[in-house]
Amino acid sequence: MNTSPLTLATMRAVLLQGAALDRFSFLLLAAAIGLLGVTQAPPLMQLSYAISVLAGVVQRYWAFRVGLDADLLAASIAHLERCGGSEQEAAHRLDAAMHAIGLLAKLPPARDWASRWAGMRRLLHWQLASVVVQLLSVAAALALRISR
Repeated sequence: MNTSPLTLATMRAVLLQGAALDRFSFLLLAAAIGLLGVTQAPPLMQLSYAISVLAGVVQRYWAFRVGLDADLLAASIAHLERCGGSEQEAAHRLDAAMHAIGLLAKLPPARDWASRWAGMRRLLHWQLASVVVQLLSVAAALALRISR
């Protein structure tokens, strides 16, 4: 993967789309909590709402991780613009900084940006999967309510 500051900025822009997923998920979470606590629904509907709430909490975790990666990409871009150097050097400095504050127990072996990007995309996919589970769970509960 050819990495340049523009490539890193593009990666960050993709990750920032996770914020919209997080906002939508928050609305689904609030709705599921409200429906779970207010309605006198059959157990299957209550289970669907509960699954949606659980998926919403899990989504918040993934959203935090995706947002952190976006911010770390921004820091790497800023470092490159201020100090120059190579993208690989910026990646190594990023790992060293995360190690210094305890986010990494030990310094990992050198990783290229392609492998980092694969990991970042995986986090974004897990975030999206959590939102899909939330939405399907609420939809299933509402479908059960309509069919009663």
